[in-house]
Amino acid sequence: MPASSNAIFAIKRRHGTIFWEQDGTSIINEQAEGVSVLSSFASILLMLALIVAAAIFARWLADLSGQPSVLTELLLGILLGNVGYWLGQPLFVFAMHLEHVESLVQQGWEQVTNSGVTALHSRNEALTEIPEALTQALASPIAWEATGAVSVIAVLAQLGVLLLLFLAGLESDLRKLTRLWRPSARVAVIGIVAPFVFGFASCYALHRQMELPGHLFLAAALAATSVGITAAVFEDLDRLGTRDSDVIFGAAVIDDILGLILLAVVVSVASTGKVELSAVAVIVLIAGLFLGVVLTVGERVAAWGAQCALKLDRQHGTLLFPLTMMLAMSWLAGAIRLAPIVGAFAAGLIIKEQHFRENIGDATVARQIVPLERFLAPVFFLFTGMQINVTFFFDVNTLILALTLTVAAVVGKLLAGLAAGRNFDRLTIGLGMVPRGEVGLIFISVGRGLGIVSESLFSALVVVVVVTTLMTPPALQWSLSRYRPST
Repeated sequence: MPASSNAIFAIKRRHGTIFWEQDGTSIINEQAEGVSVLSSFASILLMLALIVAAAIFARWLADLSGQPSVLTELLLGILLGNVGYWLGQPLFVFAMHLEHVESLVQQGWEQVTNSGVTALHSRNEALTEIPEALTQALASPIAWEATGAVSVIAVLAQLGVLLLLFLAGLESDLRKLTRLWRPSARVAVIGIVAPFVFGFASCYALHRQMELPGHLFLAAALAATSVGITAAVFEDLDRLGTRDSDVIFGAAVIDDILGLILLAVVVSVASTGKVELSAVAVIVLIAGLFLGVVLTVGERVAAWGAQCALKLDRQHGTLLFPLTMMLAMSWLAGAIRLAPIVGAFAAGLIIKEQHFRENIGDATVARQIVPLERFLAPVFFLFTGMQINVTFFFDVNTLILALTLTVAAVVGKLLAGLAAGRNFDRLTIGLGMVPRGEVGLIFISVGRGLGIVSESLFSALVVVVVVTTLMTPPALQWSLSRYRPST
């Protein structure tokens, strides 16, 4: 594990110059205007070029090995990220410690623009302990530009996963999803309860000295599901729109809502020592309204919007209106505290090809979106891999806890697949619910923010996220190759 520094940082501006300051000593002094802006853009282009080139190589490796491309993209991202990190390259160091960088900038920028001087005192121990590699990277002459570049790539990566889930929604049938709500609900409920119970029991058995909120946060993180990788595998194998994929994505939507309710309960217990029913009720009400509107009037709103868009721009409306819907509904989902990917998937559900049939002929909306997805989705998987520090795998205690939690996480989701019923491929559904991804990290990051989850526990969960993320593509490919299900 990298060493940590308790240094206090400041961002200052003097006469158009922005620089970092550590313990009162200037460590970066770069012009904030002119060359700095150009250098930031150049850094973005360089990092994006590296990622796209890596994506091409990863696709070649996938074809050569017969594995899903998402797996090779993740592995190549891990390799590139850790090599760059060990070499001390700021772009890769900032990518690895993106949470710290975002927190530093977020806490300091408002006061920088208002008062000119900001000391970035951390609000919790996790942010105070700045990794030594990050301290050295901040001292680099290109640190300011690299920070901006990594932030932009992170946004592009999130757009990639939004496009991935949007395409999954386009390939799914809303009416079929509503018909399959019962198995989806069963899978979601068991997929929340089983990993939570197993995770809590495992964590309590291995870390009895930890207080109750810490056990609850770790268990809640295991209950979360992130289906972005599952969607990529189904797309690679041309299985989007099957009954099994519809159950998985339907369960993922319900899972996200139940997960937020669980998170609200855990935060309430950690903050006040009791459950705030009002906070839980608000989440349930807002999520219910969102889904209710999507299921009842979503298609009609999308049809009307498509007509308006085609009248305004007949040539490009077929591409731009679906993208607008995806972005708007992703924002809406995030605004009401659902995962933005839920909004992207919902947007894909309510947009129908017949809305644009007269305008695009034999082409499809999905066919026009695919080039964007082919460009940005690999950015997401490679960038995700670049944020995984392999030194987590070398700590014995962390590995023991991580192995136990991984078993609990996988078994819990496989049990959820059994709840789908005999008319479905229960193993495929269970495996499709296994990845934890960014959703699990979001959960545990909340616990870190409250100061109740230690670095070792966070590292263990990162290992769980890595293992479940890496095991899902080959496991799903094997499961789906057993037979070709009907749609």
